Amino acid sequence: MTFMPRQMAMKTTDGGNTWDTLHVSDTTPYINFRRVEFANNNYGMFLSNEIYITNDGATTFSLMPKPKDDAGTELLYSYFYDATMLMPDHFVTSCVWHESDEATPEHDVMGIFTTTDGGTTWTERYRDSLAIFNLYFANHDHGWATTGSNVLHTTNAGATWMKHPLPPLGAGGFIGKLLFIDEENGWISINQYTGTTQSGQLYKTSDGGATWALELSIPDRMITSFDMITEEKGYITTPNRIYKKSEAPSSTKPQLINENKINVYPNPAKDKIEIDYDAQTRVTAVKLIDIAGRIVKSFDAQAATLSIAGVASGNYLLQITTEEGIVVKKLAIE
Repeated sequence: MTFMPRQMAMKTTDGGNTWDTLHVSDTTPYINFRRVEFANNNYGMFLSNEIYITNDGATTFSLMPKPKDDAGTELLYSYFYDATMLMPDHFVTSCVWHESDEATPEHDVMGIFTTTDGGTTWTERYRDSLAIFNLYFANHDHGWATTGSNVLHTTNAGATWMKHPLPPLGAGGFIGKLLFIDEENGWISINQYTGTTQSGQLYKTSDGGATWALELSIPDRMITSFDMITEEKGYITTPNRIYKKSEAPSSTKPQLINENKINVYPNPAKDKIEIDYDAQTRVTAVKLIDIAGRIVKSFDAQAATLSIAGVASGNYLLQITTEEGIVVKKLAIE
């Protein structure tokens, strides 16, 4: 006997104490929704391979029309891959379709479309041979998406797109989540899986995606998701852990920078660094990681003074594992 998972949309109006099942489709009661967004209390979208629109707070739904070709015919074998709503009736979507009757992956065409009238008319803005996903807008004009080889960036609400390089994927690498908190600062997760080993990296950009720098490397776990509140505060999840992002001290004096009260100084450092934490914190591992994600050095977890003599000058991450999770500090070595 085979059991198939069933998914449904639900709504709460009392902060999550009670939930009501939503009747989205008359023909398909259980739909795998990949994304749900609302522009206000009434107008929202539910994304599967279709886009379901509501303008009355999820009481009733209608199907959004799909893009059409120049002859006014719906694109062949088309479905929505990703979508985001900039405001009511203004959507940016990635779509997959075929330009021949052969509905096979090698004939897939991927494109980005925009509409400002709720899908009545569409404009094709970008085309690729690779899947386009991770559509994310920090505001109305500035948005990003990913393909298998590039980060795409728009500064005009999706009208035009420029290409930026991805961070290095590595062996067995694939793209995870993309997120921006403003027009310049964003993050992307990259995971590697080779069948016997796995790892996850989090990269940060400070120039709108033009360049990326490694911020965190997790040698033995993949990153399932993450969220950033500010540049200094955020959370990362793996299959069985939650990591809290904390910022390194900028002076040579120890500072309390997170709830675990772990301090690393001096920073910048030359031959040695000191780790200071309270008696309740149990450190289990300390590793120095370079910007490529490689472990440069492992230290005695119980040592308060760590020797970095012989380590090349540059920017590193000091990854401190405790029983509560991982704390990562940026460290400059002179």
